[in-house]
Amino acid sequence: MLRDLLLLSQIDAGDLRPDRRPVDLVDIMRKLESIYIPRAEVEGISLRVEPPGPSLSIFTDPDRLERVLTNLLDNALKYSGDEGAVTLCATAREDAVEISVADTGPGIAPEALPRIFDRFYRVEKSRSKKHGGSGLGLSISKELVWTLGGTISVKSTLGSGTTFTVTVPIS
Repeated sequence: MLRDLLLLSQIDAGDLRPDRRPVDLVDIMRKLESIYIPRAEVEGISLRVEPPGPSLSIFTDPDRLERVLTNLLDNALKYSGDEGAVTLCATAREDAVEISVADTGPGIAPEALPRIFDRFYRVEKSRSKKHGGSGLGLSISKELVWTLGGTISVKSTLGSGTTFTVTVPIS
C-alpha cells in the first residue's frame, strides 16, 4: 500500500513521466500470460490470452502499461470465482490499441460504476476482507493510462461479469 501511495503522490505532483519507447504489445501479453496461467490453474479459472496478431509495435511506457494490466488481471482473477474465466485480448485500431480484460465474476452494480476509479473505493466492504487490497488499484490504473495518453473504461452486468478496456495510442 505504501508503494501505491507513493506512486499516487508522484502522479499528483506531476512528477511521473512516462518512458515511452517502441515495444511489442504481444510480448507484454505473453509475459503476463506466463505469470498468470499458473495462478489461474491453481484457482480453477480459465485464462485466455488473445493477442492482436503475431506482433504489434506500439510506442508506450511498457512498465506503466504492464502495471495497469497486472492490476486488471489481479482483480479479474480475484472476482471470477471457481470455474470462472478471464480473457486478456487486444485489438489494433487505426491510431490506437484497445486492450480488454474480461471476467465472468459477479459483475458490478450500475450505481457503483461511477465511483469504481475513485481512490480507496470498494464495491463491497466485505470483499476487502475476503480478497485483500486497498482500493487503490483501479485509481492507479486510471492515472497511469492517462499518463500514457489513453483512456480506461468499464462495462459490467450483474451476474455476468465485468470488462475493463484500456485504449492507448499506437504511436
